[in-house]
Amino acid sequence: MPIGIEKVVYIDDQGQEQSPQNFAVRANEAIELHAKYYPETPEALTGHAKWIIKADNNTPFSIADQQGLIGDIREISIKPKYCGPQEYVIEAFTTEPTNTYPAQIKLNGIADPKIISTTWSTSKGGSDIRNSPIKYGDDVWLNVQTEGLNGSILVVEIYNRQLGDDEKVHTITNVQCINGEVNLNIDNTYTWRAGTGWNTSNNEEFYIKIKIAGRSKTIVDNRGQDIHARYLRFKDEISTRSVGNHMNAKPLTVGENPVNVERYELCKFVKIGIDDDGTGEIPVFNEGDALEGNKTESLFSQSVHFDLDKADIRSDAASILDGIANILLDDPYTRVNLGAHCDIRYTHEHNDALSQRRANAAVEYLVNKGVNKENINAIGYGKRRLLIPGENLTEEQHQQNRRVTVEFKVLNGSFSTINFDTIAPSKDKNHTITINIDSYNTDKCLREDTNLGHDTMVRIKELTMDRNGTGVIEKSGTAPIQQVVYSTFAPNGKQALTYLEAFNYFWPINANTNNYKYYINSCRYYADKNNPTLIIKAYPDIKWELAIEIAMEVSNRRSTNMERAGGSFAQHFEKNRQDGYARYLIGKQGRLPIGIAVKLGVEWNGGQHKKSFSNEFKGKIEPFAKSVSTAANLIQNAVNLAIGVAKRTAIPISLNILYPKFVGAIVWYLKREEKTKKIAVTGELSLSFKPLIGARAEIDLIAVAILVGSAGNPAVANLASKVRGGLAELGTGLTFTLAIIGRLNFSVEAIKFDTINGADFSGKTTIGGELGAEIEFILQVGFGSSSVAQAKPIINFTAAIKGEGYFGGELEFDSDDNGVFVKPTLKFSGVKITGYIKAEVGWWLSPSIEMEHQVTPPEEMPFSKKYLT
Repeated sequence: MPIGIEKVVYIDDQGQEQSPQNFAVRANEAIELHAKYYPETPEALTGHAKWIIKADNNTPFSIADQQGLIGDIREISIKPKYCGPQEYVIEAFTTEPTNTYPAQIKLNGIADPKIISTTWSTSKGGSDIRNSPIKYGDDVWLNVQTEGLNGSILVVEIYNRQLGDDEKVHTITNVQCINGEVNLNIDNTYTWRAGTGWNTSNNEEFYIKIKIAGRSKTIVDNRGQDIHARYLRFKDEISTRSVGNHMNAKPLTVGENPVNVERYELCKFVKIGIDDDGTGEIPVFNEGDALEGNKTESLFSQSVHFDLDKADIRSDAASILDGIANILLDDPYTRVNLGAHCDIRYTHEHNDALSQRRANAAVEYLVNKGVNKENINAIGYGKRRLLIPGENLTEEQHQQNRRVTVEFKVLNGSFSTINFDTIAPSKDKNHTITINIDSYNTDKCLREDTNLGHDTMVRIKELTMDRNGTGVIEKSGTAPIQQVVYSTFAPNGKQALTYLEAFNYFWPINANTNNYKYYINSCRYYADKNNPTLIIKAYPDIKWELAIEIAMEVSNRRSTNMERAGGSFAQHFEKNRQDGYARYLIGKQGRLPIGIAVKLGVEWNGGQHKKSFSNEFKGKIEPFAKSVSTAANLIQNAVNLAIGVAKRTAIPISLNILYPKFVGAIVWYLKREEKTKKIAVTGELSLSFKPLIGARAEIDLIAVAILVGSAGNPAVANLASKVRGGLAELGTGLTFTLAIIGRLNFSVEAIKFDTINGADFSGKTTIGGELGAEIEFILQVGFGSSSVAQAKPIINFTAAIKGEGYFGGELEFDSDDNGVFVKPTLKFSGVKITGYIKAEVGWWLSPSIEMEHQVTPPEEMPFSKKYLT
């Protein structure tokens, strides 16, 4: 009666065993393979099946083709790149493969035929040359990455791009798709030269279409397009007129196994995803990339010993090597270093050969147990690396030196803990985290005979600042696990918050967190029950705002309508007070009045609770406020000096500075960054100077007229001034002034930033200003007082006309990997001309006439796009 493996079967969707001679699986679909034994096979021989899973090359396979896989159950899948007509052989055996069905079956993968990417280059595997035109006659290489076409025979058609219908210039047949790639060398490009194509800067452009041999339908890409590799460009130059044949080539490297093979193990899970309060699931663990950056390894080192001048594997060494083989067969890709040694006796030449025989014997033993020989690096060191040096050693010490040491790194089944950050309110507000564990199954825990003994219950520990732990909660991992979490900030949602308490959370990513530990354990992943699989850290949903406003008042002058639009100094800072600002005013000892308003506030629980610390913060800026006031007075003194000089030259002009008004604000808070899904400190900064600087000049037109009329005669000018002063004393006044005002403004809209991506300057920066002029004529006739200011008017006539407009530019920033693009735009509002006439006669009639006209240019006048490096 036969013994050993009778057949290989796979388990279908209904859980039934199937053993067809040929079958197909969909791309990425995992199937379970079983090695089935003849009924007469002794139980001691089962459980150690060796496996061959390789591309079918139509030649017999031997034990040398087995891939270090052992065990009666395997799990396999095929990636889309390796799907297609290419068949793969699957065979299980105990001693030698039979190369016959049903112990050997064949399969292939199925995926929609698709072109993934294309590259033109001048050498195999070279860089893409589509941006650099070449000459006719140059050799080119075409690389095509595919899905669902592995093993297909293809037809490549080459087209010349033209104004009308594109011309097919060449067809290449019998093109092989090997390991999901086409690598084609073409050296007949001289024949493509036609000179009738779409001529772009004297360059002809070519592209390709691809078909499966014998089919008329072209193969498309992810966008449904059947035009690929566009465009290969040629200069109208010839490098050679020689023509050769195309050549298929294999990929430079396969890079990965076409068929993914894993030890089938029911004690595992596939995926962990977290839904953060209904915002959508975020994957934190995927089986496909579980080993990336998370695995923990330890060095395994074990020695076996030999008799004097012998290389035979003793029985005590055999049992040790059996255990090593079982460990290595759990992971068929483990790299092993094997070193063989001798004791001090015999010559170097003798011991070098002896140690190599001992190394070879150990390797052969492991290979016979199913370990992949290609993964073993074996070296004989002779007597050059004694464990116990010296010549006068005991026989026991000599035996310690006669050894073969096997070293490799072991994946412990325990991975580094997954940390997931969330932003949560305080305890009195619900914030629910939902944890989904996909395909959690421990029905056949392979380690149930150990202290691990896994099941699907998830142990949860809450480590909160207010309770300092709650014991252990257990919930089933086969259903969504919902957990209400909260942060450490203001646990009772209280508003009686002190400045020092809040300051602990000033940079919220550094704040203390409440931690929630989840123990999700299996044989394959996170085997150690003492280490948490997942820790959720709850950060506070605190939001800070800091705003500063600085303004100065220029007194002892009249203001134009343009200046009065912003409200008075006192009115403005009263509004600041109502908005929660703390005010700091300086106006003593002849200083210009300066006001600094500061707002520092915090909110939490989704903005439901707020607290202002403005008054506590304002004392920190007093020295700064005094410095600003001193600087402003120095500027005003310089202006007064200039005005004094102007007066001494009889120029009828007064000049006042419009001092800067600065407004700056920044907010910062925690937010989940979109790309990385990590928590980052996020904020917005805005600032403006309105104005950055400005000036107002007033010209007394009557005084100018007197100067001009007197033709520079001081006596005549002096007489005219006395007459004007006399009229004022009689209660009659006549003024005719020209006021000119100009200001330059600067503002930056919301510079966004976060601690992952840095600053984003994509907002607008505005540099602009205002220009205005106003001519005002006032005639007032009164009596009963010695001054115009106190006279009771009989006639009061006022007429004025003014023009004003806004000009400026906006800089819009956009960035990519190469630098920063700037789009400047010039804006001009046009000239707005307004006028009015008012008259009062006695106390009963007050007629008035107002008029307005505006000349408006185009809203925007953009410049061409600039580029900054």
